[in-house]
Amino acid sequence: ESLELLSIAQTDITYLPENLWKFKALKKLDLRGTSITSLPEGLEHLEMIDFRMCELTKVDQQFISAQYPGIPIYFSSPCNCY
Repeated sequence: ESLELLSIAQTDITYLPENLWKFKALKKLDLRGTSITSLPEGLEHLEMIDFRMCELTKVDQQFISAQYPGIPIYFSSPCNCY
């Protein structure tokens, strides 16, 4: 319940559990270098999401940004979008 940073960077994890919203103290989500391409609902309380080194399409990036417009989300730059 008091987890503030969840880092699964450089792992083989491909999705996040739907109940991740229950971690209300969670502020930072580090997904660098994973195959994750979407986020579950209910993460509006996050302060930062890091998607750098992830192979996301431009559509994936746009959807995630629209899903959580108030949260700084870091994507690789320049983007390797396709």
